[in-house]
Amino acid sequence: MHDVRNNICFHCGLSLPGALPALSNNNQVSHPEYVIEIAGEQCAMCCFGCLCAAQTIVDAGLEIFYSNRDAFSESPDSLQGFNTEDLGYYDSSDFTTKYVHTESGSHEVTLMVMGISCTACAWLIEKTLRRSEHVNANMNAANHRLNLKWNPEEIRLSDIVQSIIRLGYRTAPYTVSEHEEAIKLEGKKRLKRLGVAGLGSMQVMMFAVGLYAGAIQGMMAEYEVFLRYVSMMVASVVVIYSARPFFYSAFRALKKLHFNMDLPVSIAIGLAYIASVVNTVFHQGEVYFDSVCMFTFFLLLTRHIEFVTRKKSYLNTLSQSYSLPQQYALLDEKLQIQRSVDVDQLVEGDLFQIKAGQTVPVDAVILSGQSSLDEALLTGEALPLLKQKGDTVYGGSDNIEAPLSVRTLKSAKDSTLFNIVRLIDRAQSEKPAGVRFADKIASFFVLGILLVASAVATLWWQLDSSRALAITLSVLVISCPCALALATPSAMAAAVSALAQKGFLITQGNALESLGEVTHVVFDKTGTITTGKLSLENISLHSALDENQVMVIANALEQHSEHPIAKVFTGAFEGKPQPGVHGIDIKIFPGRGVQGRVNDTLYRIGKLDFVLEQDFFNVTSKVAMKASMKSTVKVTVNDRANFFLATPNQIIAGFELADTLRPDAVETLQGLKQRGIEIHLLSGDPSPSVIALGHELGMDQVLNNALPAEKVTWIKNLQAKGAVVAMVGDGINDAPSLKMAQVSVAMGAMGEGADLAKTASDSIIMNRHLSTLLHAVDQAAYSKKIIRQNYSWAIIYNLSVLPLAASGMVAPYWSALGMSLSSLFVVLNSCRLLAIKIPKGSYPKNIVADRIQSGVHAQAAEGLLK
Repeated sequence: MHDVRNNICFHCGLSLPGALPALSNNNQVSHPEYVIEIAGEQCAMCCFGCLCAAQTIVDAGLEIFYSNRDAFSESPDSLQGFNTEDLGYYDSSDFTTKYVHTESGSHEVTLMVMGISCTACAWLIEKTLRRSEHVNANMNAANHRLNLKWNPEEIRLSDIVQSIIRLGYRTAPYTVSEHEEAIKLEGKKRLKRLGVAGLGSMQVMMFAVGLYAGAIQGMMAEYEVFLRYVSMMVASVVVIYSARPFFYSAFRALKKLHFNMDLPVSIAIGLAYIASVVNTVFHQGEVYFDSVCMFTFFLLLTRHIEFVTRKKSYLNTLSQSYSLPQQYALLDEKLQIQRSVDVDQLVEGDLFQIKAGQTVPVDAVILSGQSSLDEALLTGEALPLLKQKGDTVYGGSDNIEAPLSVRTLKSAKDSTLFNIVRLIDRAQSEKPAGVRFADKIASFFVLGILLVASAVATLWWQLDSSRALAITLSVLVISCPCALALATPSAMAAAVSALAQKGFLITQGNALESLGEVTHVVFDKTGTITTGKLSLENISLHSALDENQVMVIANALEQHSEHPIAKVFTGAFEGKPQPGVHGIDIKIFPGRGVQGRVNDTLYRIGKLDFVLEQDFFNVTSKVAMKASMKSTVKVTVNDRANFFLATPNQIIAGFELADTLRPDAVETLQGLKQRGIEIHLLSGDPSPSVIALGHELGMDQVLNNALPAEKVTWIKNLQAKGAVVAMVGDGINDAPSLKMAQVSVAMGAMGEGADLAKTASDSIIMNRHLSTLLHAVDQAAYSKKIIRQNYSWAIIYNLSVLPLAASGMVAPYWSALGMSLSSLFVVLNSCRLLAIKIPKGSYPKNIVADRIQSGVHAQAAEGLLK
């Protein structure tokens, strides 16, 4: 019977109840209460919970979990979290409102899972949950977070959680505050280990000085023995406590036949410590307790610096800046203060107050008040934006000047900030290709180090056995490929953080690598090259009325329409005295225009064919108007919606409406061409003006009236020729082509483009500047340069110091310092990406740039009237 003789539970490792170490006369152990057969052996369990967990694993055919794990699971009875009787809460409306994100009929939630002890636990949870076709589970063993997506019509969340509980784990909803607490706890653990190693190194070094001096000048044997034993005691604490992560990591990798960078470190520390203990006990040879402690201290110091660097990533900045515990004043309908509530208690429709200096907790609309808000955390914009009644404020921005009364648009879990967090979580859950390559190379490198160290040990054992151990230790430590393993991830973390601060959000792990290799950029037009918002460019008058009178009439008619074009006319009086003129007998013709009376005169406003319809416009007047307009009216056709205001007898005015080009579009496109990148424009707009616009912008290729499938085919054809394509779109109708490109960029500024939670892109431009794409391309190029420098340094360092260590020219403690400094160099070199300011060149403007931006493209109305 497996593990009964050891009196421990096969599942969790706890002592079996009632199983005493005494054996019976026939040398058999008393039969435990809970037993299950696993892989042909009878395995004892300590409790009914472990029995159920083991039975679930066996029934699922996942017994391989027990051979892959490198630590015991926790006992189900010892875990904190929701109990079985609390499972109903997972299906309640309260839980859904507070924690569940709903998208396209599916639900998504992030849970914290207690009891995970190794990567095999994460594997087991994923395999078990993915057996259901209605569940998509991603378990992160590093932060113990489980991302779940499921179809609520097919399976309940409580059933999913019940499956996790049967495996012997417990769950609780994930919140930002808990994540912050986990980071702080991890930082405290690292500091404690570092502190113990540092203190131990100082103490052991003091004892070592005495031993070195005694070896030179002579020392009484009892003093030497005393110094060795006290050194052993201090070093034992350092090895058992501070160096434990190295041994744990190496053991876990070895069980999977993988060689990681902790393996040679663990061997060196273990060999030095064991040899020193043996020599201390038997009063012979050298001791290396000082080297052991310094190995550990330098390694921990380097990794702590790397950890602190990673903490500066955008996600942690979000978590620290978004202060969940803040209290917000809930208001009644008359905007009188009722009570204070926490962020997670705010729901859609709540009225509350945001005081000056507070962080906006959720997306909301301003009911009263005016203040400047800092949105730098979300968009990278350095200057505060003035917000007033009717404007939307976004979760994560800071209210600077005055209190605001607002109405909640979304709960905290659906706010802009949390959508950004979800996207970053998605990016962080993936390993970029460069990181995977580095891991693979490091594995072979470690194997080579072990072989070289073995050869060096054999050679020196024959030449001078007294120096064999010290030299072998130096070889193992000084050539450890820590710097090689850190070369890519440290640079990637710094680059992603720097781009996020500039308003470019990386949501997929490989986006930065791909962006640095882009040869072609394909743009959508509406919402990408242009803002997607119409503006009034020009008014042509054809009666005695002046522009102000014409706009008053247009405003009176369009007040009753919800069409986006109506906002062009009604918005013209925002911040100005309202005309006080209203239309009556209003009739709205969807997609065509509006008809109504203003000051007893019947008007129509809309497209030309609408105002000239036979049942409205006088035929005799039409002939006269047509002759007049041939010589006087200019109607813009390039990205214009052509609108007219008319009475039954006369065209009163013509309005030229433009989809405004983004202010930095010309600069961005020319900047890309200067970098040797080919630019294409693919638009679903059937207007021939798209072709003219594309050519005037300097596009290499232009395609109008392009269906989503045609955009995909276009990108496929480019890729077939060896191009690395980046697709830039608004993230809605461009989803298929965004997915097809090697790297996709969505215009995701708040209030523009698609909902951040629904984007399928690899990256998002969070601010309103298309030129941010230039920063991203340059940052990707700088990142590749830094990564190459890191790799070059790591390889040159290892190749140069290995012969020195193998020849006995480097003492063990100096090898630890050298290896640590090598890793530190890589980390600090990567940190340069945080401070690099991308040079913004003064790109020569196209000679038609001003005409493009001002919309000076005209064509006689004669062509439209034919």
